[in-house]
Amino acid sequence: MNIEHEYEYKPKLTTVLLGIGFFGLCAVISVIAAYDNHELMINGIIHLSVYQASVFWWIICSISLCFVLAASLMIVQRFKFKQRIALTSSSLIVPKSRWSESEDIIDYRAIKSLSSEKIQGQRLLHVFHSEGKYTIAASMLSSKAVYDNLCDLLVEKTQLKVG
Repeated sequence: MNIEHEYEYKPKLTTVLLGIGFFGLCAVISVIAAYDNHELMINGIIHLSVYQASVFWWIICSISLCFVLAASLMIVQRFKFKQRIALTSSSLIVPKSRWSESEDIIDYRAIKSLSSEKIQGQRLLHVFHSEGKYTIAASMLSSKAVYDNLCDLLVEKTQLKVG
């Protein structure tokens, strides 16, 4: 199998580190707020006693720490698994899952349609094929230009239009 184009497919380190920093800071601030011993008024509608406010802030801290853990796992995934998206003369090669180096090979003839979507600034390309669907996130590629290039090459290889 001759690889014509190959792209690294992994989360950007700066984005993951910013997430860890942000949610880590949220956890610290919520611990400080939990020990503050003040009532809490949310949007002038919900009134929480000192005890309820403390519980609220501990819950916010716990949720923030869960996000820190999830982002930390993304760093592990980023360095442990070498993942790529590759194009050959006859197929698209994609990662089988986020937590594996295994790959799926999708024959261009099996691709039924391509569609793009933008959700809150996140650009996604959905590849519908005979075995299901694979979604390529632009944020997992090195740049928007690489994503656009990949989309153009897939359109060229499959002779399909992106809907």
